Amino acid sequence: MKKILISDFRISRFGHNLGWIQNIYDYLKNNPDGNQYTFLLNPEAKNSFQIPADTAQIKTFLVSDADFAKMEAETKPSRRFKLQWEYIKNFGEKLGIDKLIVMEMDMYLKPIGDSGTSFKISGIWFQPYYRIQTVSSSFSEKVKIILQRIRKRALIWWTIHHKNFDKVFILNDHKAVAELNNSYQKVFHYLPDPAFDYPF
Repeated sequence: MKKILISDFRISRFGHNLGWIQNIYDYLKNNPDGNQYTFLLNPEAKNSFQIPADTAQIKTFLVSDADFAKMEAETKPSRRFKLQWEYIKNFGEKLGIDKLIVMEMDMYLKPIGDSGTSFKISGIWFQPYYRIQTVSSSFSEKVKIILQRIRKRALIWWTIHHKNFDKVFILNDHKAVAELNNSYQKVFHYLPDPAFDYPF
């Protein structure tokens, strides 16, 4: 039996994150595999959907309002995401997990790369640098996008060299997966989006 932690701190009443978490709960309920799954969610999750009762296979833990408020009070995003990552990491270590799945890993790339863990890490990368496009043709916009892409390239390189990093999932984009696997080590995997079709 493996202990697997699934973490998402951006669950709200509306949005993609909620749809994904609901799909995973439903899938695990209908496809037991002998492993133990713990969901670590932000406090708003309790107001967003009916969290299933704990079972021997599936348990849910909500970050306390006070702990989450301390993280959210940090005005600098990089510091806030570092605090969130430290919380997730420490929770996983105390639980003795074998693997962490970060449902939205974009904001945790640097903290993951900076830290050591005793467990494997996988996650969904929603905004690979291949998808960053200029909105206008102005010179300043082009320079801004180039710098953004360079930064994201450096961050993903730093993250996937973490000794316990396992897989990066990319939604609905075979081309990005192929090109990233050619550019880096082969840790990138295609993942179709099962949740919802959202209007533009």
